[in-house]
Amino acid sequence: MKRSMRVADCMKKDFLTLDPEMDVLRAAKLLIKLDISGAPVLDKHGRLVGMLTERDCMQVALQGYYHGEPGGLVKKHMSPDPEYVSPDKSI
Repeated sequence: MKRSMRVADCMKKDFLTLDPEMDVLRAAKLLIKLDISGAPVLDKHGRLVGMLTERDCMQVALQGYYHGEPGGLVKKHMSPDPEYVSPDKSI
């Protein structure tokens, strides 16, 4: 009997992660440099606490332009508690 394919068999394992305490403008520059649309945000224990997307970064830029105060920390601008699939789940 064939073993069913798991998420871990197909997922990318080497990718950019962000720290919630990182400056959001620095994070946005990394996303642009690597030409990616978003990255997971991990706490100091490696737990997923959010996602920072290009949409989040655009909101930072627009708020900065409007209010004259761009930036802040990733944790202020990320989407918290994203849904995810465990690597051991079947495809």
